[in-house]
Amino acid sequence: MTPPAGPRLKRYYTPAEVGEILDLGLTTIYELIHRGEIPAIRGGRQYRIPIDKFHKWEAESAVGDLDAAL
Repeated sequence: MTPPAGPRLKRYYTPAEVGEILDLGLTTIYELIHRGEIPAIRGGRQYRIPIDKFHKWEAESAVGDLDAAL
């Protein structure tokens, strides 16, 4: 069976996209990924953040308090 025609749903954000969403710099996003605070998947030298897990993390965490944690 072939998949239905139409646009593919986006499943991952890039670190740059997450930085724009959170209004944080790319270096800060990578620090949060390395500390395990933002859920991410590494493929080779690139990181991808699953959209569903990111939004779950965003809802559960105090994103407004990130600056205090850094």
